[in-house]
Amino acid sequence: MTDTSSHAPAHRRHALRRLVIPALLTLLVSCAAPPPKQQPPSAEEQAAASIEQANRLADEGRTLAAVRIYRDLAEKAAPAERQRWRLRIVELLFERGYPELALEWHDKLDAHPVPRELRTRKQIVDAQAAVVRRQGIRALRLLPAIKPDMEPALETRILATRADAYQLTGQPGRALVARVQREPLLDSEAAIEDNHAAIWSLLESIPVHRLERLARVEDAPIVRGWVELARSVRSARLGERPVTGALAEWRNEFPDHPAAGRFLTTLRERVAAELKYPERIAVLLPLSGQLEEPATAIRDGLLTAFYDQPAHAGQPDIRVYDTGEDGMSAAAAYDKAVAQGASFVIGPLQKESVAELAGRMKLQIPVLSLNYLPDGSVRPPDNLYQFGLLPEDEARQSAEAAIQNVHFNALALVPAGDWGGRMLEAFRQRFSELGGVLLESARYNGRASDYGRPIQALLNLDSSHARRRRLQATIGRSLKFEPRRRQDVEMVFVAAMPRQARLIEPQLEFHRAGDVPAYATSHIFTGTPDPDRDWDMNGLYFTETPWILENLDQPDGAYARIAAQWPNRQKRFPRLYALGADAFSILPHLDRMRHDPTSAITGHTGRLTMDNRNRIRRQLRWAEFVKGEPRPIPRPEAPTEDERGSLGQDVRDRAEGS
Repeated sequence: MTDTSSHAPAHRRHALRRLVIPALLTLLVSCAAPPPKQQPPSAEEQAAASIEQANRLADEGRTLAAVRIYRDLAEKAAPAERQRWRLRIVELLFERGYPELALEWHDKLDAHPVPRELRTRKQIVDAQAAVVRRQGIRALRLLPAIKPDMEPALETRILATRADAYQLTGQPGRALVARVQREPLLDSEAAIEDNHAAIWSLLESIPVHRLERLARVEDAPIVRGWVELARSVRSARLGERPVTGALAEWRNEFPDHPAAGRFLTTLRERVAAELKYPERIAVLLPLSGQLEEPATAIRDGLLTAFYDQPAHAGQPDIRVYDTGEDGMSAAAAYDKAVAQGASFVIGPLQKESVAELAGRMKLQIPVLSLNYLPDGSVRPPDNLYQFGLLPEDEARQSAEAAIQNVHFNALALVPAGDWGGRMLEAFRQRFSELGGVLLESARYNGRASDYGRPIQALLNLDSSHARRRRLQATIGRSLKFEPRRRQDVEMVFVAAMPRQARLIEPQLEFHRAGDVPAYATSHIFTGTPDPDRDWDMNGLYFTETPWILENLDQPDGAYARIAAQWPNRQKRFPRLYALGADAFSILPHLDRMRHDPTSAITGHTGRLTMDNRNRIRRQLRWAEFVKGEPRPIPRPEAPTEDERGSLGQDVRDRAEGS
């Protein structure tokens, strides 16, 4: 094809240039120019993106990252909307296991009213906060009623909180009912498994006699199935029948029960693992010298638990080493036990010996000591577990019980000396943590018999008498006088031994404090009922070990055998036998308790849990002196829970309980 463009007329070529060149220039300019400027997202779009991100983080389990975004949203929001985000933060923190942080945000939420449509949710978090502060009665009062048209998510939270509050207030049967009621409302396998775990933890804490009572509730089949499962497991642990057979029998009786699936399989494996002890156990105790008798009681309790193991369970080899005045040091005994092939050590008993082992950078084999290191001491090796009859645990439990009973103003009466000081500080610290105020404390001389002066000072009666003397001196004549004690006190914490407690309670009544409830620790009771001598302690509430309370009327099992074989020593050291038995029985559970803070073991010394420093903590039961004898009760100032006749009705109509 011939190119003819060069031969085109001149006027046509100029015309083409006039058309093409401007077009090319326009094209070049448009290509080089930046894109048009985009508008920034609006505040509403930014907020929507933040909400979406926070919700996604919460769903992924990144709780604190989500909380930070909700916090930023709250800071930028108007007052009503700010409360909405704060409420969401509190709910999320409670749900995900950050109770202390949730309480901080709850205080911010409490600073201003919430919109009307959020009040039900606010009532729930108020009750959850009360549970964390161990105010069970208050939590039950704060919880909203469950209504027919209520969202399932709110109903499940109410029932979970109600269960926790019932457990705090010594009503495990009602707590179990609330947990059972939750299950049909749960929409995920994970939530159902968590509910099953909570039910089982609750069942493990219920004493045998109350389980038997619950098992007689015929019109609550799911509740009864859970209770019978707990009884089957306990019989297996006692060696009455193998684990596999006991659980198979239960499944045949309750084939359609919610626990008959995955939970039963997991439970079977766990209970089987609990019967596996270390192959060789070394026991370090001062079996000579000043501590010979108490150490012997611990040893005999331990060996009784050892011989009570079922025949089908593996029997460990146990060797006892004397660390008393005539024996070797605890450190030397530990090294000798390691050299002789021990795989676990129980002991030592003395605090200084525990500190000696704890000072080592590393322990070759694990140790379960029978005493505790002082608070604030250097962190011990990871495989040192601490266990004992720590009196401070009982003082803290008295503080918790006072708060449960809505007593926020307290007095404390303790003996002079180191023990009384430790008890006072433990009570004061825990009571303050839970929102209580220790109005006054007084020390008494434990060797004296008249505690009138410290009691009068405690009750401000000395000030009342001083006012009378000043007035008489002014007017010059005698006056009729009725002393008046302080009126702001709601309970008294008493730390005492039996002799002192028998004198303190009637003297409190004489000085016009007989209507003020007094809470004490197990130290006020010898462990053996003595109505004639203990009559003056009527009305006094005190903590006590299951070992003693469950064997007051008809001693059986290990308790009866020990009482028959060593009657005098059993009367003097009853709780030390329980300590020895628990020290052996708890060994297979230590690893699980260490990795799962919610795990609990029902032992002879109490309900046992482990803190983040590998210290075993005890939750004891409560009793009250009635006609000079201890009577087990759910909690101070509470009547015994009537499990029969109410639980089935609770299940049927999903009542709120009381």
